[in-house]
Amino acid sequence: MLLQDFMDLFLQNVITRLRGSIADSLLKNVIIVFTNCSAHTNLVLKSLE
Repeated sequence: MLLQDFMDLFLQNVITRLRGSIADSLLKNVIIVFTNCSAHTNLVLKSLE
């Protein structure tokens, strides 16, 4: 498994845990800012919705 694949799985896990911990009304106002990233990504953006 590549490091990028691991980080994608890690990020998806973190987002899933946030969804379970934060009320839906607050979650609609959460903004995720990606820093120190390359211009392209292989992260499935639908997984953030």
